Amino acid sequence: MGSPQDAYLNTPPIWPTLLRIMGEVDLKALTKTDVEHIVVSINSRPNKATTKSDNKLLLRKLVQYAKQGSYTKDTPIPQR
Repeated sequence: MGSPQDAYLNTPPIWPTLLRIMGEVDLKALTKTDVEHIVVSINSRPNKATTKSDNKLLLRKLVQYAKQGSYTKDTPIPQR
């Protein structure tokens, strides 16, 4: 039996799912309404709560990086 790290490494990435939900979108130009629509789409999918949470965190970090140039804890969250 492998370690928990091996199981994590063999887990399919969530990038493709999130990118399918988002479609072709300019992250710098996203508005609050756009993000809310994406979150509704994430929540309406038949995934586990942890997968939904991971997708929303990834979305947040992508938008944060696109608009602020960083995604660390100290980076403010865009308000637009």
